[in-house]
Amino acid sequence: MSNVLTKYKIRLTQSAINQGCQGGYCFGVFKPDRAINWAIAQSNCISWGGDLASIRSMGEEKYILSLGNSSYGSCWIGHHDRYNEAGENATLFVSVGGSTSSYRNFYINEPNQSGNEDCVMLRDWDEGGWRDVPCDSTNMCYVCGKPNCREDSCFEVLTRSTGVDWESAQSQCELKGGSLASISSELEEKFILNLMTDSSSQCWIGLNDRDREAGLNPNDYTWEDGNNAIYRHFRDEVVNTYRDCAVLSREDGTWVSADCNDTYTCYICKGAGNLYIILRIWSM
Repeated sequence: MSNVLTKYKIRLTQSAINQGCQGGYCFGVFKPDRAINWAIAQSNCISWGGDLASIRSMGEEKYILSLGNSSYGSCWIGHHDRYNEAGENATLFVSVGGSTSSYRNFYINEPNQSGNEDCVMLRDWDEGGWRDVPCDSTNMCYVCGKPNCREDSCFEVLTRSTGVDWESAQSQCELKGGSLASISSELEEKFILNLMTDSSSQCWIGLNDRDREAGLNPNDYTWEDGNNAIYRHFRDEVVNTYRDCAVLSREDGTWVSADCNDTYTCYICKGAGNLYIILRIWSM
């Protein structure tokens, strides 16, 4: 039974219907091909790299609502009182992701604890609103969330239906107040990889030697945003001297030298922690 569940879980988490980032968090709306309970939805969100979404403000809820529509029906979110019976006290419902926000948006006369209702679903895609329901009931939709900011930097992974060259990708990042991403450490690299999806297999990053030919030495490459980090993770110890830019590969987490005029359908922007980020993934 567990093997069947595991295979099914992986199949459910391949891609979100829609996803986006705002205020330091990314959200994904998922529609499985059959109704699932709260625990399976949470397990799938963990596989996605996050948790069932914790909604921390009205603005955040409105942003999540912009990613869906009324045809999605009710969706699981990350609030619950499974370990501390809240009764009809909405403030005692907690977030699976550990958020300490006091924001709650239950309907009038909710939560009502009618029949051991310990989990929460987003009920209305037009105006929002939550209901408490039994955790073993099933829904055809769930919303996952995960942070896209780390320490003082925020990251944005953008994919396009048509490819862009390195310079065009850099220009798009500059319009958002950032630059193509620099990667300072293995930990930061792993954080970025967790934000990448099936549709972002290879993405432009800010590493290049366009202004100073590095030859075969990967250490002579520089970051476009001026980052002086010495961390390097090229797939090959010797880089291609005729390729002056680089992409990050989701497959193995390494960097691959690339011709700056090549086109890729994905690029990664990086900005200061107060950068307002909106990310929308378009289908290929």
